[in-house]
Amino acid sequence: EKQVWVPSTIPLESSTTARDHFVKHDSVPAKSKRPAMSLHRNAGKVSDVTSHRVDYTPKQMERVPPAQDYSSLTCVPGPFEDSTTQKTDYKEHETRPRSSHTPHRTYKAPTVPMDGLTNNKADYAQWELPKRTVRFAATVFKKIFPNLAGIWDQKYP
Repeated sequence: EKQVWVPSTIPLESSTTARDHFVKHDSVPAKSKRPAMSLHRNAGKVSDVTSHRVDYTPKQMERVPPAQDYSSLTCVPGPFEDSTTQKTDYKEHETRPRSSHTPHRTYKAPTVPMDGLTNNKADYAQWELPKRTVRFAATVFKKIFPNLAGIWDQKYP
């Protein structure tokens, strides 16, 4: 059997969960803590004794033997042979130059001579601009000076 939702006929209460659970506390805002307006100065002199000066005791230093015998680290007598660790450990291999995988293109001159017309010139051809006419001034002055009507009909460049 198909179930159909039917709204409840019980009226809603005017209280909400937030209203029921919220308890109002009468609280007073905290007063600000301000430092005293007068400074309290010590009457005595400031001593220069520090805990570092009092607690410090000089220690006796001992010589530590080196980790490696420095007498074995000497330069090889004779001229430098230009053999470094890099060159002796990593030998140079014969390599061939890298070949290009792009197709080889050579310039081919056009067989037809150019007529001087480019795409830009063909698409944006120059046209004549219409001559400007004085329209607003002519209409105003025709009403003010009707005897000068023929002068204002002239076209100006």
